[in-house]
Amino acid sequence: MSEHPICIASVHAHRSTAWVQGLLQCSSFDIILLQELWVGTINMQCSDSDPHRTDITGTTYNNMWESFLPAHSPDDVCKVATYMRCDLAAWLLIRNCQTLPISGPNCLVLDIMSDDETICLINFYHCVPSKGHGLHSLLASECDDVVPTVLCGDFNTHSYMWSLPSATLSPWAVPLEEWFDANNFDLVSPPQTVMWVSNCPDQTPSVLDLVLLNAARVISDQFSDASVSFADLLGSDHAVLSWMWTPVSAIPSVVSESLPSFAIDDDLADSWAIAFPCRDPAPLLDIPSLVTEANAMLADINKMCATLFKPCRHPNPHGVQWWTDSCSATLSIVQSSTGTERQLAATSFHRTVLDAKHDWGSKFLFQPNVHDLWQATCWQHGWKSSHIQPLRSPLGDVTRIPTEMDAALTDHFFPTCGAPVATAQPDDPPPLPTHNLAAISLAELASALSSTLNKSTPGPSGIGYKLLKWAFMASPNHFICLFDACLSLGHHPWHSAHVLPLPKLLHPDYSLPKAYRLIALLECCGKWLEKIVASHVLSNINTYRLLP
Repeated sequence: MSEHPICIASVHAHRSTAWVQGLLQCSSFDIILLQELWVGTINMQCSDSDPHRTDITGTTYNNMWESFLPAHSPDDVCKVATYMRCDLAAWLLIRNCQTLPISGPNCLVLDIMSDDETICLINFYHCVPSKGHGLHSLLASECDDVVPTVLCGDFNTHSYMWSLPSATLSPWAVPLEEWFDANNFDLVSPPQTVMWVSNCPDQTPSVLDLVLLNAARVISDQFSDASVSFADLLGSDHAVLSWMWTPVSAIPSVVSESLPSFAIDDDLADSWAIAFPCRDPAPLLDIPSLVTEANAMLADINKMCATLFKPCRHPNPHGVQWWTDSCSATLSIVQSSTGTERQLAATSFHRTVLDAKHDWGSKFLFQPNVHDLWQATCWQHGWKSSHIQPLRSPLGDVTRIPTEMDAALTDHFFPTCGAPVATAQPDDPPPLPTHNLAAISLAELASALSSTLNKSTPGPSGIGYKLLKWAFMASPNHFICLFDACLSLGHHPWHSAHVLPLPKLLHPDYSLPKAYRLIALLECCGKWLEKIVASHVLSNINTYRLLP
């Protein structure tokens, strides 16, 4: 089994974003199941087909966590959500079972798969109506007794099985107990242990939060009993229930890998240009020599960058940007105090969070830099996941091995049995005499390069337009000879690309390759050449009237 058990917690959030942010920023849990949290409008979406803006529902955001919401309509109020650390979510296959009858605004069902192992987490909140109970969807459902299943949440139910002796039995307690028995659920949270303490003196403490496991967990023996802690709560009147899950297979820790690009320092632009080798390429008389020179030119740029700059690495998320040391300090005081002192510390923490948000927002608005303002324009698109989940191969096996995931995407998007298409068609116009493209001038190269964006994502070499501009200024004749050879030999030497899958919005199953769309990241040097060729072709079309 894994040497590092996964710590799971069930928390009543008391509709407070400040407490949820404190929990996400500083807790040691790996998976957090929240009830009664804040869920509301986080963005607006519009399109040509729907010009009227549509509200996008979401919950508290923290870039160290992936969040999951249940199935709901725009008019529903979600009462549950689940958070999972990003590095853990990148390794596991997570399926949000939104089509199940039990799933709804008050119930979130997640299937979590690791290798040949599957568990189910059910996060439930019982919203008690003015008459009767709100357990109808739960009582009408059946749970798989083969898959280890955790059922937890705030049930708002008093029962002789778990409540204090002084509690009054809830009218729906017996049907709920019978449903637990029918689905082989056992209580693993300690019974008759206070889990809710009201600030009002006329209300007695009670047991409202539960953690249950079905019989399948006895066979796997991978779950610990749940523990109760009021020290971990951050302002809620409910205790935190936590337990451990030990996966059969070890889940590796994420290592920050170097990327092919470099962290460029603009202050070193002159030093880079002076040190860049200014050499004229050898005569390029055939395609092999052209390809060799094209690769050598990119290698020279990367070699020069390696001497001056540090390689880029995948960003390491640190949580929300406005979080300060004062927030951490006041949070620690809340966790270490009790009684009246804890209430005062909680009020101080809430005030500190508001001040930190206000200070960060004021600095962003009134002391901005150009980079931050352009970054803010992207906020309307929302946050996108930086990884894809394990994929299902054509044979039905789920894999997280990169080569097998590549094969699954290739089989779906690039079928090898496509129908052949003839290069000559019956309705083609008569061919015209061939015409050689004109030689490329220095001004033409400079004009095509000046209109490019330094922030464009580079291709496989990691060389973007900024480095090409520096190299062109240092050795322009090198590029003129290279590009002229491309036109005279009729060959494009930069035909490789990084093809990246992007998840489609709100797809029900992200283990299927069709849940993604592909984008190709081409070499910036190749795109520079293509701009020049496109300009020549367009000029010839207008000059010689090539289009009928």
